[in-house]
Amino acid sequence: MSSRRVSNGFGTDDEVMMVRHLTRRVELLMLVCQAQWELLRDRTGLTEEELTAKVAEVDLRDGSEDGRIGTAVADCRSCGRTGNARREFCLYCGERMPRQEAFGL
Repeated sequence: MSSRRVSNGFGTDDEVMMVRHLTRRVELLMLVCQAQWELLRDRTGLTEEELTAKVAEVDLRDGSEDGRIGTAVADCRSCGRTGNARREFCLYCGERMPRQEAFGL
């Protein structure tokens, strides 16, 4: 057995590398979001207040103001059952679910 401590299937070195990688990804996403916002603001005249209001609206879509996009629900057009809006197909009947978010995964 290795002298490295193993946690959740990853060795300590792997965990450090993963955290560094995720940190870089988050920083890049923040940079891209800031650049996109500045382009929108400069080209459309949108205000910080409008952006803040839209962020709050999107945050509340899952019923919780928590700074995260939660699991949205949608009713299947075919069978009418409620399911996860981020799924491509209904778990019950297999029909394609309506897309509500451009970035829904």
